[in-house]
Amino acid sequence: MMKNRCFAIVVSIIICILITTVFPAVTFAEEGKADSYWGNIPGGRTFAFAESRYYNGTNYIEVFNVGFFMGVSGEYYANGDWTDLSNVYKREDYYKSETFIEYTENASPGQLPRPEGYPTNDVGGDADGTLPSYNAGTYTSLSWAGFSMFGRKAKLNYNTEAVTNASGVTTYVEIWKVEPELALTLDREQIEHGAEFTASLTINNHFDNMEGLPAAEEVVFVPKNAVQISDTVKENNQYTASFRAVTDPNASELEIEAGVSQDAVNYKPKTLSLIQALPTQDIWSINIEKRWDGVPESERKEVSIAISSGSFYISGLKLNSENDWSETIADVEATALGEHFKVTEQDGERFALSQEITLDEANRKINIILTNRPAVSPSEPSPEPTAPPTAPAGSTDDNGNSPVDTTPKTGDDAMNSAFLAVLAIAAGGVCTAMILYKKRCRKT
Repeated sequence: MMKNRCFAIVVSIIICILITTVFPAVTFAEEGKADSYWGNIPGGRTFAFAESRYYNGTNYIEVFNVGFFMGVSGEYYANGDWTDLSNVYKREDYYKSETFIEYTENASPGQLPRPEGYPTNDVGGDADGTLPSYNAGTYTSLSWAGFSMFGRKAKLNYNTEAVTNASGVTTYVEIWKVEPELALTLDREQIEHGAEFTASLTINNHFDNMEGLPAAEEVVFVPKNAVQISDTVKENNQYTASFRAVTDPNASELEIEAGVSQDAVNYKPKTLSLIQALPTQDIWSINIEKRWDGVPESERKEVSIAISSGSFYISGLKLNSENDWSETIADVEATALGEHFKVTEQDGERFALSQEITLDEANRKINIILTNRPAVSPSEPSPEPTAPPTAPAGSTDDNGNSPVDTTPKTGDDAMNSAFLAVLAIAAGGVCTAMILYKKRCRKT
């Protein structure tokens, strides 16, 4: 009688397992309870009980009990070995106290009473289960290995050799997406405006399964005050992308948000953000304006301006009627400017030019006003006297005579005449005195 019973059980097990060898399609599951199999146990099939869990990078699942279909819907095993179908016990339930261990190991199959709280079902079996994939989702089929019996009737001569290893066993298991443990870093401690840098997102709970991590396209970077300039690259559990900070000097910080998208198979959507300060810059603008004072409209022509101050230099700045004779130079760093400005008007030499330069500290503006006026004619200089031509030395005129010096005399001749007159008078006086002296000497 016992042999017939055991044979019937084995045959039923084998038939039921063969019937369910086709793997049902896998669908994604929502997070739920470990005992999510309740309500999902089909009638008329051997059923592997396994607890739902979060994704852990493996396709291992613990089969903690097996209900072998015995040919009658809702009945597992035979002859009442499972009398309570509202509870599914685990191996540890039969060994959780010394009293339970004693009863499980030594009680005869029909021995009563049971210890208080002892499982009502007399026998069970567990195994190491394998799901069709390690990915998150809902599974209704599995394989197992190492099946063995437990419970107070386990010592009966159950022939389980044919089901030690089995495949295609009906089950219901949910593998839930796990929340990613993220870390976000930048490769530079300080980022200048317009500088390039790299952001890296790391998923720390990778479970040593790099293939189970999100694909590169399932990780998203969202920059603020920066632009992504490369594709996202995945290497093991790290995702990197290159960026360029904006050149706008008014941007005081940039932000990189990175995370796992909802398209990832095994990880829940989650983002992480990192804010990096951009260096403060003292930025000015230069406004240059051309004004005309007393210059007719017809003479107001386009002019080209050059401005230099410190290391700042710009040339070829056109001012004309089309831009209303004004132009603004934006985003000038104060560190590039010197103490003085040099402004030249490269095409306005025909006009008198005056300059007015003022600073607007509150609005960080430098205002330059260039005013053109009609050029003032300078007074005519006196002509230099022209020296008459002089003949070369040794030359003669047409009559053979030496040429006459026609060079006008310069200077005053009056002093010479007076000197000769005085000299003549003095000589006369001397002569008269000599004559008188000689006459006196003769008389004596």
